[in-house]
Order: sequence, then structure tokens, then C-alpha cells
Amino acid sequence: MSFSDFITQVPPGVRLLLALAITIGVSLACVKFFHNRMIHFDDKNREAADKARAEAEAREEAEEPPISPRYEGPPETFYLAQRVLGLTATGFVFLLAFTLANFWGNANAARTATVDEASMFARAVALSASIPADQGGDQLRAGLKQYGRDVQVVQWPFLMHADSDAANNAQVLASSAVGKATLEAGRAGASKLPEWGLLTDSLKDMTADATTRVTQLPGPFVPAIIWVIAMLGLVNLSLSAAFQPSRIGPNLFLIGIMAGITGLLIFLVVETSNPFVGGGAVTIPSLG
Repeated sequence: MSFSDFITQVPPGVRLLLALAITIGVSLACVKFFHNRMIHFDDKNREAADKARAEAEAREEAEEPPISPRYEGPPETFYLAQRVLGLTATGFVFLLAFTLANFWGNANAARTATVDEASMFARAVALSASIPADQGGDQLRAGLKQYGRDVQVVQWPFLMHADSDAANNAQVLASSAVGKATLEAGRAGASKLPEWGLLTDSLKDMTADATTRVTQLPGPFVPAIIWVIAMLGLVNLSLSAAFQPSRIGPNLFLIGIMAGITGLLIFLVVETSNPFVGGGAVTIPSLG
């Protein structure tokens, strides 16, 4: 099963449980297995500091001048780790907030465009019913029916798999077919009817909303951005576990909480990246 099939076929609740189970489980296993090594990361620094203090005391007893009055050996590693943790945490939070805001805006725009498209489609269908068959009414109604089928059957799978090129091409073909039917109806005399202007405006708004719907798909760089966010979150989690150790019990508990929060945030980014899949996905419009 590909990743896109996994996203579209597995329920959101199951995906969330899998994400949390993997993130928390792997983190706790690493903490438990490497806890002793993490505790002794700074042993060499402490040995060097103790050696430097012992040498300084020996020189004082021998009344020798100190090599360096301020030198006490290398500082603890966790000081540098804190600087790195600050950088990774800032990058993770900043990219996460910025990306989530964009994804949320795309989802709202896609939902609004889909609702407006369905509304304009319904109005166009109602107006086309008044156009006589000898003035292109049959062709126009057939074109609208085919348009509704294309959106539901052809375009929507492309949207769910985030295939923007295929979805855009399918929308162009569907809009062109409706435009051709409208042009033929206008030449056959439908353009002289009083409702013609309202009908063409409805079709124009419908195709514009459809274009807006398609453009809310994630761009080609979105997977790379999600990977960067995930890597920053996992690096931040790993550095916290490695360079901020404590007793095994509190360590497991706190790292478990941190891993759960990190996994949840990464899951939210992935879940909202495509407006047409996930728990809050835009549903297929009723274009009957």
C-alpha cells in the first residue's frame, strides 16, 4: 500500500493511534535501552574538570603559578545541548505554526469553493431547464450532467491523491465541454432568452470556483516541508532524551509525554496538508 492509499483508506483515528504508538513506543524504548549511556555522557567532561582542579591544587601546594586562573576543564555538554535544543525547538514551532496556518486556510478556501460551485451548478441546471431543445437546451443539459459526473468520478480521486496536474487537466476538459455546449446553445438562439445572462454568469462562477477548488491542493514542495518539520521535531525529541536525562522513571514519563505531543503535532500537519482527505476533508459535492 502506497502512502497516498494509506491516507485515503485508513480512518483518521487509526492513523492517529499508529502515529502516537510509533512515536511514543520508539522513544521510550530508546530511553530505556540507552539510559545508562545517556547518564554518563558527561563523564569525560567531569573527569577533565576534576583533573584540572587537582592539578591546580597541586600547583598551589607547590607554590607554582597556575597555568590559567580560570581554567577548570571543559563545561558540561548539556550547556551546548541547550543551545541546539533552542534552535531545533524554534525551527520546529515556527515551521509548524506557519504550515498549519496555510493548510487551514487552504482547507477553508477549498470547502467554500466546493460549496459555491455546487450552488452555481444547481442554479445553472435549474435555468437550463427552461431552454427549449431546439435552442440547444438538450446539449447544455447533457453538458452539465457530464460536468457533474466528471467532478465526482474523474476529478475527486485526483484531488484525494493530491495529483494537482491531473485534477487541473480534468477540470479544464470539463469546463471546456460545458463552454462548448453553452456556445452552441447561444448560437441556436438561447442567447435571446431573458434568463441567458443569469445562466452564463452561473456557469462562469461555477468554473471559477472549480479552479479555486483545485488550486488548494498542496504544492510540490509540501512533502519536503513536512519532512523538515518531522525531522526537526524528532531531532528535538532525541536531543532532549539524550542530553537532558533524569532518573529512569521520570525520564520515561516525561519523554513519553514529549513524544506524544511531537507525534500529535506531526500528525496534524500531515492530516491537514490535503483538504480532500482526512478527518476534516472536503466532501464530494452533490452535482446530480
